[in-house]
Amino acid sequence: LTFYGVGHTANVFVDGQLQGSHYGAYGSFMIPLKNMEDMRHTICVEADNSYSEASALHIDNDYYSYLGLTRPVVLEQIDKAFIKWIHVTPEHSGKDYNDGQWNLKVSVCVENISDAQQKMNLALYLSSDDESVAGKTPEVVLPVCLEAGQTETFSCTVQCKDVTAYTPQNPVMYYVHAQLQDDFQN
Repeated sequence: LTFYGVGHTANVFVDGQLQGSHYGAYGSFMIPLKNMEDMRHTICVEADNSYSEASALHIDNDYYSYLGLTRPVVLEQIDKAFIKWIHVTPEHSGKDYNDGQWNLKVSVCVENISDAQQKMNLALYLSSDDESVAGKTPEVVLPVCLEAGQTETFSCTVQCKDVTAYTPQNPVMYYVHAQLQDDFQN
């Protein structure tokens, strides 16, 4: 369950049980819900935008602190493990930005939400389009082994071949796709 913005303080309840809390209206936050059977559930979000000592701006001022669900909410079914976030930083190692000598520093945070150890591969793909990577060869494959409930960040450097620097005259975009593969299946 991912919230992309709740103003300003949020308590999230599922079937009357507190599952998580968050402070900060514009920051996204995630609440993994475990052992949810396929049935109906009640999700309740208690939002509070009142001024208090708990808030960073706890005095009346010339701004309005918005209340409620101010950005999208996403509910996803996740099996055993999932990619929590990915950070990509491009680095140039040549003299000319158009010489194709680019690397990507990639960090991927993976969380195991199951009650058992999970072994899988983390495959990273680089493409010049946002199409499916099915059937394509990954640039890097990292082994992932996480104990029950463990979260870990995996990092690597991906060497980019024959890439073009982005300019307003030539706005070339590249995409990094990350997949968790269980038993070499997507």
